[in-house]
Amino acid sequence: MKIAQKYHINKVILYFLFICIFINFSACNSKGEQKIKDTNFNSFKKENELKKLDTIVLRKKALSFIKNGDIDLAAKCYSEIGNRKYTELDYIGSIKNWNKTAELSEKLNIKLNTAQIENNLGAAYNALGYSKTSSYFFIKAKKVYDEENIKDRNYWIMHINIGVCYMDLNMLDEAKKYFKIVVGNEDDYIQFLYHLNMTKLSGLEKDVVNFYYHSAQSEKMLPKFKLYRNVWETILLEFAADLFDFEKANEILNTYQQYYTKKPLYVKLLLNRLKWKNEKELFEPASKILNYESKIIEDNDLYQTDLYYEIVANYFLYKKDFIKYSYAVKKSIESKDKLREQRNNQSLEDYKSEASANDLRRKNQILEVKNQLNERSVDYQKTILIFFILLSFSLLILLLLGLKYFKKSRKLKQLELEGINAALKFKQLSENILMNKVDMQELQINEIMLNISKIAVLKSQIDQFIKSSSKMNISDEWTREIKLLKLNMDSFFTNYRELAVVSYTNTLDYSSLEKLKKSFPTLTEKDFQVIQLILNNFTSKEIAILLSKSEKSIEYYRRQLRLKLGLKKEDDIEQFIISELKFL
Repeated sequence: MKIAQKYHINKVILYFLFICIFINFSACNSKGEQKIKDTNFNSFKKENELKKLDTIVLRKKALSFIKNGDIDLAAKCYSEIGNRKYTELDYIGSIKNWNKTAELSEKLNIKLNTAQIENNLGAAYNALGYSKTSSYFFIKAKKVYDEENIKDRNYWIMHINIGVCYMDLNMLDEAKKYFKIVVGNEDDYIQFLYHLNMTKLSGLEKDVVNFYYHSAQSEKMLPKFKLYRNVWETILLEFAADLFDFEKANEILNTYQQYYTKKPLYVKLLLNRLKWKNEKELFEPASKILNYESKIIEDNDLYQTDLYYEIVANYFLYKKDFIKYSYAVKKSIESKDKLREQRNNQSLEDYKSEASANDLRRKNQILEVKNQLNERSVDYQKTILIFFILLSFSLLILLLLGLKYFKKSRKLKQLELEGINAALKFKQLSENILMNKVDMQELQINEIMLNISKIAVLKSQIDQFIKSSSKMNISDEWTREIKLLKLNMDSFFTNYRELAVVSYTNTLDYSSLEKLKKSFPTLTEKDFQVIQLILNNFTSKEIAILLSKSEKSIEYYRRQLRLKLGLKKEDDIEQFIISELKFL
């Protein structure tokens, strides 16, 4: 009976305790609500004044608002500065200010405002070409819209933007998944963006049927969205040379014939590439096309530069002007190398930005958890005070609170481990980039060998021409010019060949080679030259080109090397030399 009485007494006391806590919390909450109402009234009063201020004054106002605790007005100041920077195409400046806005919005715990700012950040990063970081912010903003069940036009455009980011990252299946989400939407603008981006995606996949379909659908809607005409034309013409048949290509060329002079330079180049492929002709005289070079250099657009020299190279190859053809090919290779380097640097900066955004998110989570702990700590103190007055079992409550505190601490440690994992992923990406650079160097070696072969063929053709001209009845002056041409060609080939060998052979341990000379004193300098080229994986044919010898001469050198090194027919020269260098 006594146990039952104690149980009922404790139950009544506990019920009374929770009533006291509820009253205390309600009083605090009502004060907070009144403060928010006052703040909203002041915000509404001052908000219209902010847009009239210049950027410097706005920044000072923001700092003043933060100091006075007016977080909402400070966020509006930074948001306005970010909008102005974005309009001025200063994307870095807009990102800097919108990040501050997002940080302040999170403090206010207004999720929708934060999501709108994150959507802006995604657009700014996308303008910089940071597709990975851009997709991170778009997805984060979309998640809030999903949670709030808001499906306005902005929500559907987010799906398009995420798809564009994945398409830029060459994740075409993921891009297609996000594009198809908007298919049922009745908004003409959303449907136009869907067909426009699906046109590009179909082109990347070389899907001719879907490319025809989506390009036709977007073309139908183009009169409503004339602002996108240049974008649509660029996408269509970039893939036209590869995907359109002869009749369709001619139809496009005839359509643009009368509008050609009014088009931007890049569109003109795309049209010339298509016309050359179809008809081996250009829209305008070759001399005028060649005059574009100064404009191309001034614009410094690598995609435009690469396209221009591709057209020029094809033209000079067709005209059999091999000197100008070689110049155009060289310029094209340079632009491709710069494009690869730009993409690699952009990928690295993109990853750094994404890692920074993730790091910021983790820091915010840690701060949020710490704030929760601080708030709970205050609540705990109040609760302990009330419990000490009203209850005798405060120790039990303290144990429960301690358990919650332990869980929060463990969550903090998990967040720190995530930071370490992110750093490891960054290191792995850096290693992958280094491997890509090595692959690029191998491609350059192959390109150099191809160029040497082309120059060797050109040299042999000129030699044959010189031999045949010696039998012709020509003047002494022409004879001297032909001899001078032969000397210049021989000098050019020798210099180019030596430069190629010096630039692209691997660095060898020359001290080990000196020891190898002592071990095999019969080896000559020419033998060591052949050995170095063999160790750099050049074939007999390539070595013959580099040393101006016949392939049979190189095979003879190989046989002599076997004799001097004491090797059998089945023994590999390269493996034998490598093993010898290891033991020396």
